[in-house]
Amino acid sequence: MTEPENRLTETDLDRMFQAVRAEPDVVPLALMDRIARDASREQALRSEPEPLPRPKPRSWRVPSLSAAVHRAMHLLLPVGLTASTLMGVWFGGWAMDNGLVSTDALLGSDLAFNLAYQLPALTDYLVGY
Repeated sequence: MTEPENRLTETDLDRMFQAVRAEPDVVPLALMDRIARDASREQALRSEPEPLPRPKPRSWRVPSLSAAVHRAMHLLLPVGLTASTLMGVWFGGWAMDNGLVSTDALLGSDLAFNLAYQLPALTDYLVGY
């Protein structure tokens, strides 16, 4: 550690800073030449325009077909889900009104029996279970 008598005082620091400020800043000539060379090289590189990338030749059918299918999926998926939900509700109500769905009919149906027992096994395929 430094000893207390070796420490600089405020006046010593002020004198040192004044001496440094009085000396002019001198930049070495080699550094100035290197800066000028780098600047001229950068300026030459930036003045030449970058060549535009050439477009790749493409088939007109495949991209337009894939783009159309992609756009159609965004539109058709919600429409299909909505339509199937409405049809299920409508058909369920129609079947109930016409007596096609009753407790006896459901208990006697092989399809309802198999679905009731296979549904827990099918939940493994659903996300989140």
